[in-house]
Amino acid sequence: MNNFEPGIYLEVKPASSIGIPLGNNKHAYLVYRKADGSSEVIRGGLGKFGTLSVETGKSLEESKDALDEGEKPNTRPSRKLNIPSEKLDKTWSKMRDKAEEIGKTRLPYNANPIGADQTSNSVVRAALDAAEVPVESALPDGVATDILPGIEDNLKDDLKNNPPNPIEGEIGGTDDQKPTPSDPVDSSDNEPSGHDDGADDDQGSDDTSGNDQNQSTRTGEDLENASPENRKFMDDLMQPGDAVEDIMLKRPQDMTEGEFTELKKRMIALPAGAEQDRLDKVTTAFLKNRFGDGPAEHDAVGRMIDPQPVRPAPKTPGPLRTVDGKPLEAGLKHIGQTI
Repeated sequence: MNNFEPGIYLEVKPASSIGIPLGNNKHAYLVYRKADGSSEVIRGGLGKFGTLSVETGKSLEESKDALDEGEKPNTRPSRKLNIPSEKLDKTWSKMRDKAEEIGKTRLPYNANPIGADQTSNSVVRAALDAAEVPVESALPDGVATDILPGIEDNLKDDLKNNPPNPIEGEIGGTDDQKPTPSDPVDSSDNEPSGHDDGADDDQGSDDTSGNDQNQSTRTGEDLENASPENRKFMDDLMQPGDAVEDIMLKRPQDMTEGEFTELKKRMIALPAGAEQDRLDKVTTAFLKNRFGDGPAEHDAVGRMIDPQPVRPAPKTPGPLRTVDGKPLEAGLKHIGQTI
């Protein structure tokens, strides 16, 4: 049982990122406590694809900001916004519309020690601005903007420059856009089916596996007679590369969900710039291949339904390959031998 009067409240709790506490920083969310005792939350967070996710249409008890086990009600810093009771529904509707616009756009989530933050608090700030509520008047007692990373950013410029993204924001596709049995689907996307159809071997009707083996044998024979300089060159050439860079060399349809997650982790950790943009392009290509690029589907009350895959992703990471489908390691050995 809580003692809150009906109204729209801004509340805060300790902030964390990927389960890691962020010092004294706080996470803000909005909750509409209605006269009938029900509630509805607007909140942001880190989405599963490293995007700025948004949650609306759920009660506080159903949301990710529900009280933790053993946490007592009314103990979180909270402030009721100065909104007349007759305008609560209309104001909340404006706030929710702005939050859902952010959710459809799927902007990247950034919580960087250097540079601009773009976090759950930015969603709250955008919703406050949509309702023309000054952020200074909305903060609970004892809560300052410097412990709310991202509250300074209302995402206005980001939304202007990034309209709802058909790849990351509205992925899923409609039924008439999903693959049918007649649509061409790369068989290398599928996990092994239990019989050997050659999909995971070197491609082509010619028998090339023997050629690869012969090439490897020749390379080994040549290295036996190689000079110390040539041996060092080959050793350096065959050194393992950076794991993320190796993943980026793969085609989108050859990446696993785990490899995609590794790319997103690296992207989130980087400051804004060319390297982050490069990672964003690769991860976006994965999402487009995995989920399609059709418009999002919504439920009966207008909430966006989580997109479902339209193509399978490999279950286990595969080796890097050259453009002609040969193992990259064999290709590098061939280059090294030729040089």
